[in-house]
Amino acid sequence: MSDVQPSSPSQASSSGGSALSWENVSLSPLEVLALQYESELQELEDAFVPVKQNKHGVDMDPSSGKASGRITISALSVHGIGESVAQHPMLGSGDAQPQLFVSSSITPASACEKSTKKHLRTSLAQLQDGAVQWKENIAYEGAKTQQFTIKFAVNCSAGVIADVTLGEAELTSASLLDQRVHEQSIQLRSATVASSTSTSVVGTLRFVISFEYNAKARHEDRIAALKQKKRQNDEYIEAFRKNAAAINASEKHPAAFGSHAARAELHVPGNRFRIDAYHPAAVSRTPIPDKSRVVTPFGRGVVVSFRSETKMYVVQLDKDPSAKKGNLAYIRAEDVAEEPNEPHLKMYMKVSTPYGDGEVVEIRPQDDVIVVKTAFANMYMHRKDVKLPEKSIDQMSNKDFIEEAVTLTEKGNEQFRANELEEAIFSYLRALAFLQRVDQDMATHKDKATILQTMIRCHLNIGTCKLKMDAFIDAEIACTNALSILTVLAENRQGNVVTWMGRLGLSDHVMFEEWPSKARFRRAKACMKLGKYVDAKNDLAIAVRLNPKDKACRTLLDQVSKLINKQKSEEKKAWGGIFENAPPAEAPARKNTEDFSIFTRKSKEQREKEKLKAVRADSQDPWYLSTKALAAASLVTAGVAALAMVAMKSQKS
Repeated sequence: MSDVQPSSPSQASSSGGSALSWENVSLSPLEVLALQYESELQELEDAFVPVKQNKHGVDMDPSSGKASGRITISALSVHGIGESVAQHPMLGSGDAQPQLFVSSSITPASACEKSTKKHLRTSLAQLQDGAVQWKENIAYEGAKTQQFTIKFAVNCSAGVIADVTLGEAELTSASLLDQRVHEQSIQLRSATVASSTSTSVVGTLRFVISFEYNAKARHEDRIAALKQKKRQNDEYIEAFRKNAAAINASEKHPAAFGSHAARAELHVPGNRFRIDAYHPAAVSRTPIPDKSRVVTPFGRGVVVSFRSETKMYVVQLDKDPSAKKGNLAYIRAEDVAEEPNEPHLKMYMKVSTPYGDGEVVEIRPQDDVIVVKTAFANMYMHRKDVKLPEKSIDQMSNKDFIEEAVTLTEKGNEQFRANELEEAIFSYLRALAFLQRVDQDMATHKDKATILQTMIRCHLNIGTCKLKMDAFIDAEIACTNALSILTVLAENRQGNVVTWMGRLGLSDHVMFEEWPSKARFRRAKACMKLGKYVDAKNDLAIAVRLNPKDKACRTLLDQVSKLINKQKSEEKKAWGGIFENAPPAEAPARKNTEDFSIFTRKSKEQREKEKLKAVRADSQDPWYLSTKALAAASLVTAGVAALAMVAMKSQKS
C-alpha cells in the first residue's frame, strides 16, 4: 500500500480491475478502546483450554494427574499484641524486642495431596510499638477439595526454649469459593483459652488470601467483566454520536453549555464527560469583563467586548508611540488572559525594592532578572521583589480604589471581632470614601458588583457597631443606606451587575433575602430604642417574610406589637377615648425633655445651651462617630446606587 494518499476522497486508483476509494479515518479514544476490548475478548476465548476436574470440582494437573488447587496467603501485619508479649513470663523480661512469625496449617490433612506441605510459616519480623509487618506470600499447592479449614498462629521466637504461641485463629474455605482475592482481619485469641468459652483477644491479624481451583470459572468471570466494560464503552460511543452533531462537541467543551450539560450525555471527543466529577459550574470559564486589562499574543490592551457565538474577544490594543491610532484585535478566548497583578515593568520606570527606591535600567528576559539603579549601586533583583512605588490618591486607578476599599473592609471586620468598635467604624467609612472616588463611567460590571457588595457590607456593619454603642440614630441611618442599595438591586435583578455579583459568589438568597432581612432587623432595633414602634413593626414584618426561620425577628416583632398595644391603651386612658379611632402616635425620638419648648422660636437661653452641648459632643467623639459622617456616607451611597441604577436600566433598554 502506498504511503501517498490522493488529494481528495473522491479520487480513486484501480489495480487489477478493482477500484479503491481512499478516505481519512480518525478514531476517538473510545473507539480505539472498543477495538482493544474486542481483540482481548477474542484472545481470551481462543486461549482457553478445557481442564479435567476431580470428583470435588477441583482442577487436575494434566502432567502429574494430581489436584492443582492453590491457596495463596499474604500475611500483612499483626496489631495489638504488644501487651501479650509484655505480660508473658518468658518474654516480657528480655531487653531486646522479640521477633514474631505467622504459621499456618490446613486441616484435615486429606484436603491436600500427600506431597503438599501442610505447615508453612513466614520469616521473623521485629515487634515495634506493639505491631509487626510482613511482605511475603505463603502458598499451598495441591488442594484437592473445596472444604477445609486454615489455622493461623502468631508465634514468638524465644531463643533457647521452644517457640511461644501468642494467639490463634481459624478461617473456613466457605468465604473463598468465589476465587477472588480477599483482604481480611481476624481476631487472635489466647492459645491457652482457645478451646474454652473464653473470649480473650490478644491482637488482630490482617492478611490477603485467595483460593483458585476452577480455571474455567475464572476464565468466564474475566470474559464477563471484559464484556461489561465493552458494553458500557459502546453505550458511551452511541451517546456521543447522538449529541455530537447537535452541540459540536469536537470544538466546544461541555462546560460551555451550562445546565444543558447536566441533562445530556456530553463528551469531550473520545472521553466521557462525568457530571459528578466535572460539573459545569466547577469548570466553566467566566468571560473577562469589558474594560479589563488583558495580555494577548499581540501585546496588552483593553477588552471591548466578548462575542459568545464565536468565543472571541474584541481587544483594543495599547497604542504604539509611533502609531497614529490603536488597533482592534479579534482574538480567540484561549489566547486572552487577564493582566497579572504584578507591575508591567518598563525601562527607566521608577520602582521600589526592599533596598530602597530606584530606576529600571535593564530587563533581562533570559533569566527574568531586573537591574535597578539605586543611589548606591545597581541591584540585580527578581521580578517578584520589584514593586511600583506607593501611589498618591491622584495617581490611583479604579482598581486601586476598589482594592483599598476591600482591604479596609476586611480590616474593619477584624477590628469588630476584637470589639474595637470605633476603629472598625473608621475603617468602614474610609472604605466608603475610596469607593466614592471610583470613576463609574470607566468601571466594569465586575467593578460595580464589587463596589455595591462592599458598600452593603460596610453599612450593615456600621449599623451593628452603632447599635452596640447605643448610637441608635446613626444605626438607623446606616441600615437605611444599606436598604437603598438593596432596593436598587431588587429592581434590576436581571442586570449585568447582579449577574456579576452572582459570579463573585453571592447567591440570590443572600442578596434578596438575607441582607434585606438583616438590615430591616437592625433598623427595627434602632427604631425601638428611639420609640418609633410603628416603623419598627413594619421593618420586622418584612424581615419575617424574607426569613421566616429567624426566631429573633419573630421575638422582636411580638415585643413591638405588645408595646404598640400598650401605647394605645395608655392613650385611651389619658384622653378618655377621644382618639380611639386615630392611628397610634409614635413616641418622640428623644426622651430628654429638658430643652423642650412649645413655642416655635426658642429662647436665648435654650439656644446657648444647645450650642454648648454641640461643642462638648464634638470635643468628645471623633468625627467619624458623628451623625454628619453617616449622613455624608449616605450621600455617597445614594450617588453610587443611582449611577448603578442608571447603568442597569440602560442595559435593559
